[in-house]
This record gives sequence, structure tokens and C-alpha cells, in this order.
Amino acid sequence: MATLYISGVAALWVGKFGGRAAHKDDPEWARRLIARITSTAHAAPTTQVGGGFIDTQKVLGYTTELSFDGRKFELNNTAHFKGTHTVEITNRGTETVTYKFSVQDAGGYTAYTPSVPGQTQFAVPGIPLYADLDPFKLTPEVSLPQEITIAAGETKSTEYDLILTICHTMRRQLTTNNRFTFSVPEGADAKKLPVYSGKILVSGSNGEELGIPYFGVASDLKETIENVWDYGWNNPYLASGVNAIKLEQKSNFTFNLTREVQDFPKLFTQFVWGTKKFRWDIFSGNYSEAQWLYPPVVS
Repeated sequence: MATLYISGVAALWVGKFGGRAAHKDDPEWARRLIARITSTAHAAPTTQVGGGFIDTQKVLGYTTELSFDGRKFELNNTAHFKGTHTVEITNRGTETVTYKFSVQDAGGYTAYTPSVPGQTQFAVPGIPLYADLDPFKLTPEVSLPQEITIAAGETKSTEYDLILTICHTMRRQLTTNNRFTFSVPEGADAKKLPVYSGKILVSGSNGEELGIPYFGVASDLKETIENVWDYGWNNPYLASGVNAIKLEQKSNFTFNLTREVQDFPKLFTQFVWGTKKFRWDIFSGNYSEAQWLYPPVVS
């Protein structure tokens, strides 16, 4: 329903201000409309409801317009931390407006349950269920620009340098070459994939306030995620038949595709993390690893 609602709000804006025909000389109008809708939302964790619950009245009535890359400030994980983000502010009103900036944090939580060496546990490692999440305060330190004054009809750009300081122990120090260093926080267990989100608020002297969502992961994904397979749920495995008999108990197939029999191989998979590509290779009994080629060749 969220997609339909957002589409409806966008249609209201187009109905009032025009669409492609009205903005044919402005190739960026659609991208700015997306940013406009996103920035009007009320507070909510980014990972729960994206940008939050949008405010249609702000979308249609505000004269302040923000423009930024993507749908939010994507800070990435600690191994690929992206701390600097540019924002353009346009004052489409008739009076000069002064804007100030602040941080509105949302609750952090741990999004991964790692395995315990020497122990076998059901659904571990894996992603905890929504009901099992236990939010806690996880706020990045943000170096904000000074107040900025924009005349009517003008656009100005600024940058944010986000310096992670989680529980006062995880730091990235700003240097002259704009690079950062940080240490693992004591208050956020990096092995459990702590995530954090919130907004950068842009408040104008005209009473208008908009927010840009931010989201980051306070650990190294590659080091944290043990395997893309969700082994805690016994994946992957091959089975056949109506009762999903595993390959270890039955390794032959008649390829009877009827609903009553279903005697063909079924691959059951579940990923604990995303993957760009998934392949299922089928070989003859005399196949050897030395014959493996990539990209695959039909033969």
C-alpha cells in the first residue's frame, strides 16, 4: 500500500505543478520530486518504514526543496564507510530564509545472530525475527555546517561529514585528506551486525522543516556474515516427492510431475544475506572439478 500511496502523492504534485511536459527543460525534476517526498516524512527508523510517514501537505505546500543523491544518506558499513554527503537547498519562496541543521536519531538494533563455536543451534547463524529485535540508542556524531541563508529563488549546496562515534568508543577522525579511522565500539557488538538510522533535519526560519534519512551498519559485513547460506535452517538441501524426501534418503527421480507424485528434484534455499548471482549446476556422475568453467559452457 505504501507504493500506491506515494504514487498518489506524486500524482497530486504533478496535477498542481505539471509533469514531463511542464518540466521538459528540467531533466532533474523527477529526481527532485522523489527527494521532496522523502524529506517530508515524520520520524521513523529507516529500516522499518524507509523515509518515514510522508506529509502530503508539506509536499504540496512547502517552498523549501532539498536535492540529494539516492533515497537517503547511505553510510554503508565500516569497511566502506561513506561519510560525506552533499545537499542542495532551494528556496522557492518570495523571502530570504535562514536554514539550520540538526540530527534526529532513531533506535539502533542488532540484525544478526552469529553462531557459537562448537555449538549447533536452530536458526543460528541467522537474522532475528522482528519480535526478537531489542532497539537501543546508537547515534552517529555528525559534524554539521553553520546556518545558511538563501535568498528567494536561489540554490545553495553544503556537505555533511559524518563521524561515527557510537557509545563514545567508535571514532573516525577527520584528517586533511578527508579520510577517517575508527575502532570497534564496546557498546555495539560488531559481530551482531548493529544497524543505525535517523535523519538530518533542515529547519528554516520560515517555519518549514524537512529531513534527510540516513542509514549505516556499524560493522564489517564481510567479516560479520559467516556465509550467505542460512545454515541455521538446514539450507541448502535437495528433496523430491510430495513429502520432500531429502537426497540423502532418496537419490533417484522418475520426473513424474503430477501433483500427487512430484518426483523431481526440488532445491530448497534460504539466504542469510543477499547475493548477486545464484547458480545450480547439474553434472553427470563422472564429472570432475577440473572440468569446471566460468562463465559456464553448455556441454
